[in-house]
Amino acid sequence: METLRKISISLLTSAVFSLLNFKLAQAQMPTFALVIDPPSHIRSYPNGPVLCTVENSVNINLFELSKGWYKTDQCQGHIGYIHSSQVLIVKVGLIIDPPSNIRKYPNGPNLCTIADREQIDVYDLKDGWYKVPSIVCNRPGYIHKSQILIK
Repeated sequence: METLRKISISLLTSAVFSLLNFKLAQAQMPTFALVIDPPSHIRSYPNGPVLCTVENSVNINLFELSKGWYKTDQCQGHIGYIHSSQVLIVKVGLIIDPPSNIRKYPNGPNLCTIADREQIDVYDLKDGWYKVPSIVCNRPGYIHKSQILIK
């Protein structure tokens, strides 16, 4: 019975993510990214004059990548360009087997526990662990890839 429940949840999750991906593709939605090395300049064109500066580590919208530069609307809605070395792509993950622990570092002490099946933002997968932004546990942490479904 438990196996059937897990298969049903997996199929439902897959269908939901497929529908979301279809809708996102139709609307040409942005990719979300975390600015990792502020201050980061957004330029009028690649290597061009500075349009604005991102002063803090925040999530921004990215639209397309060309020769190492992403288009973004971060400068008060004006389209500019930020270099790919300044951002990490944020992925949306679904907690698949709660409760799931967010850890201080991979295999480290527990920062907080996610008790329910919910979506969280993650980025930068290394050695089987995703980084989790500070919004989840009031400080950055890590979650193992076995605890989350990324689409």
